[in-house]
Amino acid sequence: MPDRRARSLSNHSPAAANPGSAAAGDPLLEQLLEANRYEQSGALDEARSLYENLILQDPEGFYGISARKALNHLGENKPNHGDIASTGPNSDLSTGLSSLPQAAKTWFSHIWQDLSFTHKLTTLLVSGSVIPVAVTTVFLVARTQERVQEDFLAQLNSDVTSWASDYVMWTEDDSFTEAENLSQLVAIRDINLSNPQQVEQERRYLDALATEALAAGDRNRADTTKSFRILTDARGNTVAQGIKIHTSALNESPYPPIPAPDRDIDSSEFQRIDTDPGIALGDLEIVRRALESGEPQRGIEILPSEIISRLGLQPQAEIPLRESLARMTQPPPLPLSERDFALDDFQAGLTTVVVYPVRLNGAIVGTTIVGVLHNRHHALLDEFQQLVGAESLSVYAKDWRVNTNIDAGDGTRAIGTLAPAPVVEAILNEGRDNFSLVENIDGNNYLTVYRPLYDHTQSNNPNVAPIGMVSVARPQTELEQLIRAQQLLGIAVGGGAALIVSGIAIVVAKTFAKSLEDLAAFAQRVGRGERGVRVESTERTDEIGILSQELNQMAASIEINMASVEQQETLRRQEAEQQRHEKERLQRGVMNLLLEIEGAQRGDLTVNAAVTDGAVGSIADAFNTTIIRLRELVSQVQTIANQVNDLAANNTPVMQQLSRDATVQAQEISRTLGTVAQIVESIRVVDQSAQQAAAIAQQGAKTAREGEDVMDLTVLSIKNISAAVAETASKVDRLTDSFKQILQILTIISGISERTNLLAYNASIEASRVPGEYGQGFRVVAEEVRRLAGRATEATRSIEQIVEIIQQDTVEVQQAMEVGKSEVAEGTERVAQTKQTLKGLADLSQTIDQYVQAISQNTTTQRSASKQVNQMVEQVSAMTENTSATAQTVTESLEELRQAAATLKDSVAQFRL
Repeated sequence: MPDRRARSLSNHSPAAANPGSAAAGDPLLEQLLEANRYEQSGALDEARSLYENLILQDPEGFYGISARKALNHLGENKPNHGDIASTGPNSDLSTGLSSLPQAAKTWFSHIWQDLSFTHKLTTLLVSGSVIPVAVTTVFLVARTQERVQEDFLAQLNSDVTSWASDYVMWTEDDSFTEAENLSQLVAIRDINLSNPQQVEQERRYLDALATEALAAGDRNRADTTKSFRILTDARGNTVAQGIKIHTSALNESPYPPIPAPDRDIDSSEFQRIDTDPGIALGDLEIVRRALESGEPQRGIEILPSEIISRLGLQPQAEIPLRESLARMTQPPPLPLSERDFALDDFQAGLTTVVVYPVRLNGAIVGTTIVGVLHNRHHALLDEFQQLVGAESLSVYAKDWRVNTNIDAGDGTRAIGTLAPAPVVEAILNEGRDNFSLVENIDGNNYLTVYRPLYDHTQSNNPNVAPIGMVSVARPQTELEQLIRAQQLLGIAVGGGAALIVSGIAIVVAKTFAKSLEDLAAFAQRVGRGERGVRVESTERTDEIGILSQELNQMAASIEINMASVEQQETLRRQEAEQQRHEKERLQRGVMNLLLEIEGAQRGDLTVNAAVTDGAVGSIADAFNTTIIRLRELVSQVQTIANQVNDLAANNTPVMQQLSRDATVQAQEISRTLGTVAQIVESIRVVDQSAQQAAAIAQQGAKTAREGEDVMDLTVLSIKNISAAVAETASKVDRLTDSFKQILQILTIISGISERTNLLAYNASIEASRVPGEYGQGFRVVAEEVRRLAGRATEATRSIEQIVEIIQQDTVEVQQAMEVGKSEVAEGTERVAQTKQTLKGLADLSQTIDQYVQAISQNTTTQRSASKQVNQMVEQVSAMTENTSATAQTVTESLEELRQAAATLKDSVAQFRL
């Protein structure tokens, strides 16, 4: 059935409108009418082409919409078999099973098109409001989940950082302080640890330093207990040591049970063991480096089982591998056959080691070594657990777990297990600073974060491989509970928001669609061909009001323009007939002109076209003028070509002779240049030798003068030393008086410390009477004050002993100064004699230098002149070579010019003049 709107337009009667008031012809309207006529006459291809052109020119306007409907009508009358989808009843027969998805899509499209605008708008508004809310809710829930995971992981990272820095690495800082203090106490007492006789004399003092002097913290806190404090000689052999072992290593079971989270951590967990001096530690890398470099060395080291056995700590270091538990861990560890870590059959020790050199008079006489064995050091780990609340802590030597509070599933600590393979790859092999993963231990999932540990070589090589790891883990169920709570909250908020925006969208859709339904009814009446139909006037200024006004104007314009359509069509046909006659006349004139000028294509420049009236006559006149000018130009070219050919033939022999003469001249100049270069080289060698002799003479004179100056400075220094010795003697006297005053002050401090200790004891008694946390806190403070007072008393006594030793040394220094004064006077006289000898040597060197300078100046002048001669000859040689090359080029160019002139002469001869 033809489109009603197109049929209505084509059937309009011109009597319905006023032709005199019609506007100028609309080209789009003319195309629409012409396409309609083609359609009625059966020329469907032409009609379809015009309709498609209208859609391109006015895609969203009235003409484009009408053309699109007309094309749909043409498609219904003549189906396009090339289309992929078919909506006809026989579509399944032609397309088979492959068309079923397309048919379903078409079915949905028909249902959607049959819906009213109100239903469509309601659906779109509800979807457009609910979908963003849903997407936003999903995004917020996902983002909240990510945020919870990030916060959870950040807390784990903070815990593992605190575990690694504040406790594991703190043992290194605390050990460094103790090692430094031990070194200073040994140096102040002037004990040469490499002198066996002096070591035996100071045996009680050295043993006290290693076992008692700095071990006050061991008596009060188990987590600060050091595994060993050692003094060695310059070869690394121990001369005194204090070593403690964890009592869990002395039990029958190698795997201690998990204690209560709030257990009391007592210093009695460690027991002192007795070992004899003379333990060889010089083969330990960190000790050897400290002795060689003279600098303190510190780090977390893996000590071989042999070293651990020498120290008597083998029971604490040895932790047998628990292979049965390894099979219950996910991800699993590396198979034993693929591990290449040297842990001495799981008997090595992960140890904090600090080695501090002991110096006397600038020489290294031994070392002080302080360290903590982390294997089974449960006090350090349990103390951190109680302070931070971290439930799962571990320390690894390479991938071997040597300390932990994780339950192995049988109520014991999971020591002796191996880290998962991905952790080994990320931390130990790739050297990452941080790695996290979910691991399953005995059926429980833990989110675990790992950090690497490094030995003393990291200070010189930042890329060194880690020697161990620390980890902190939390059950994954905690994270899942946090995520689930956030998800429920997000879904509840999103669902409420979706209900609210859906209600608003339905009300807005019904209100907006009412006006569009009225406009649709008006468009249908206009499409049926009704005249004089108008939309009710409205004062709205939005798009609906503007559309109403435009539809009224469009209806009036259609009625006006239809009257002038047929008249414009008649005029167009008459004009086309006139253009056809004019075209035929022009074609005949062009054919005649082409026949007359055909001779010019064969080189005949004597042809002449007949000049007639009209456009063809003008073309013939222009052609005649062009032929005349071309004839003159060809004649001139022929004359010039003859002249060029003659000149080229005459000048070629002359240029060839010039090129040969220039070549001979260049060869002679080249030989001359070689001779001059030899002369220049000989002069350069003589000049160089003279300059070297002058430099040697100058250096000798300079050295003699410097020696004389050094002797002057030496005399002055000896005099200053003599004065300094006298001044030092008087200062030593004053220093002796100061030591007496220090002893008096130390006596006062000792009394204050004893009184402070008594006050702290009384405060502790009073605090025990106060119930609750406040009394406990006050009691802890009182105990700490009492401990500090005890340490102050011990330090005061040590200082008193040191001051007495210094007073004895001061007397010996005074005696040595008196001997030094006589030695200084004798040295001053010998330096004066050496100064006179150096002065005579300087005068002789200066005379030699003057003669050599004169020879060097003459040689330099001859060398400069020879260089100028050489440069001038080179310039002449270059000019001669350029002249020879230019002459050869000109000869070749003349030959090419002669050939080109001959070719041009032959080409011009083809024209007929």
